[in-house]
Amino acid sequence: LWQASQNDGGKSVLQNKEDFRSNLKIWWKKYAHKNPQISGEIREILDEIYEK
Repeated sequence: LWQASQNDGGKSVLQNKEDFRSNLKIWWKKYAHKNPQISGEIREILDEIYEK
């Protein structure tokens, strides 16, 4: 889904927002604790997304 989104300019994510969010939450739980820098960057991105 992430790859598809990059290919179509984000339309896939908009169409599959719930799937994307649940996938991201699963990914977040698996990887955020392994790399605090990434978790910080992703949190900033998510904040930007949810503000819009």
